[in-house]
Amino acid sequence: MPPSRKYPLDPLLKLREGQVDQATQKLAGAISARQDAEQKRRAAEAARLEAEEIARAERERERAALEQGQLRAGDLHTARAWEFAVEEERKRLVQRIDAASQGEARAREAERGAQDQLAAREADAEVVDQDKQRFEAKRKQAELAKEEEAAGEAWR
Repeated sequence: MPPSRKYPLDPLLKLREGQVDQATQKLAGAISARQDAEQKRRAAEAARLEAEEIARAERERERAALEQGQLRAGDLHTARAWEFAVEEERKRLVQRIDAASQGEARAREAERGAQDQLAAREADAEVVDQDKQRFEAKRKQAELAKEEEAAGEAWR
């Protein structure tokens, strides 16, 4: 092999390295999307817990007022309507949590897919890189053999 011979698959190696870069960027986007989805789920859960705590405190206040005889029949009727509204709000918050959890699951799946794609692209690039290393080793070996032959002829 002539010493100036270039590796013939350099364009393929560059293409594969570019694909690794693209897959890395896609994975970064998927990780960001998953983190956003996790944050939305946590916010939805926090809103539900806050609403439950507010409802608990209001129930406790009403129970205390009832025990002290401060409530009338109309107040009890209003409390029932309030309980209905609280239950509807709880259902809405649970649906929000469910939707956020589903979004998080989809984001996790997309992240896993991006990880798999990156691993495949890295493996493809590694195959070509190893081939290039073997090519370079053979080229250097040929150069050494040529130099040794030249040195042997010069010695004779």
